[in-house]
Amino acid sequence: MKVVLGLLILGLVGVSFQAQLRLTVYYESLCPDSRRFIINQLYPTINLLGGVNNEFLEAEFVPYGKANTTFVNGTFEFVCQHGRNECLGNMIHGCALAKLAKNESAAYINCMMDSFNAPIDAEACAISLGLNYTRIGECYNNWEGPTILASAGIRTHDLVPTLYYVPWIVYNDVWRVEDMIGSEQNLMNVICQKLENSTRPTQCDQ
Repeated sequence: MKVVLGLLILGLVGVSFQAQLRLTVYYESLCPDSRRFIINQLYPTINLLGGVNNEFLEAEFVPYGKANTTFVNGTFEFVCQHGRNECLGNMIHGCALAKLAKNESAAYINCMMDSFNAPIDAEACAISLGLNYTRIGECYNNWEGPTILASAGIRTHDLVPTLYYVPWIVYNDVWRVEDMIGSEQNLMNVICQKLENSTRPTQCDQ
């Protein structure tokens, strides 16, 4: 898949709230395990805690996973684990993260993961949530979309240890296999354990 090179690499998500715990999820738009984690664990949990960036947790999405990026003749080329549509879906997710408010982009990503039909469901999810798809679509259809996806690729390929599974779940920039396995099974429980010696959400005592 060829796309035109942009003029700069853009970050996916800015930090505007100093939460106690930062959770970064490296995932793929058409990965069944990513879908299961986002719709069953991540999105319900961040809503319970008060949104993507709340007092306890800052959640960050990085859509790329086990993809590869090359730069040939002035264009980015992407190869994704689940095919071309996954590359397009990852790009749409990246554009949503760049163009929408954090809670809006999280709801949008959850919708797309639930319908699991990227990129076909991109506009329908925006409409169902009352969001303006124009900014996402413009990003996706010009140089900005592939540049954002390439930026996600740089972050993913720079991970230590190297990503070998998705969703790859990282807390405060530190990856532990126990955290990843536990988070897929019960994300709130892992968050509560990590906040054991600090102010914890009331959900931890229920």
